[in-house]
Amino acid sequence: MSPGPSTTSAGGAVASAAEAQRAATAAADDSKNAGSAMQVAAHEDALGQGDQADGAKWMNMATKLSTEAKLGAFNSHQAQQKAFSGTGVCYEALKSNYPATCQNYEKVGFVCVGAQCAGLDVLGDRDTCSMRMPAGTMPNPTTGKCEPVTACWQALKTDYPACSQYEAEGYLCVADQCAAMNPQGEPAQCAKMMPAGTVPDPATGRCVPVEPVAPGM
Repeated sequence: MSPGPSTTSAGGAVASAAEAQRAATAAADDSKNAGSAMQVAAHEDALGQGDQADGAKWMNMATKLSTEAKLGAFNSHQAQQKAFSGTGVCYEALKSNYPATCQNYEKVGFVCVGAQCAGLDVLGDRDTCSMRMPAGTMPNPTTGKCEPVTACWQALKTDYPACSQYEAEGYLCVADQCAAMNPQGEPAQCAKMMPAGTVPDPATGRCVPVEPVAPGM
């Protein structure tokens, strides 16, 4: 016996209701998933903005440090060039003779050996924190004092096996290559006097010739 119309209609209604329920459940799940995805996206966006802010902060700091480094290198190069050419005013300071407000000597152009410092045309409060020395003197990097420009002596240690203690006598040495202005001891026995106008170069341990100050320095 075949089902009557009422039975068929009831079965279709039940199936439709079940399908509707499944669709509603799937829609609810999709909605939950979408909400979770939005939360994750918002969280990641917040993290990304934080990382971007931190990145900008570090970039600004790196730029500042780079600028300060370039300024320091420029000031150092300027002082070295003036020292080579024998121009400018030499300033000398023993740190303990000056108030605590006098700091950072090396940053403004001084070369210091312990507390004893000297520099050519230094920056900062030079007349408050140091003494202007006589014309014709220049910083001696081995003593931290302003000394008269006399002769530069140069030696390769292996050429003078009987000599030692070069550093103790005031030489600047790079490996076995040494140079000094006004060294102690008997320099004629352990080194060679170089031409007038040369000065010790701390980077090479040699006596280098005078170089004029570049325009605009």
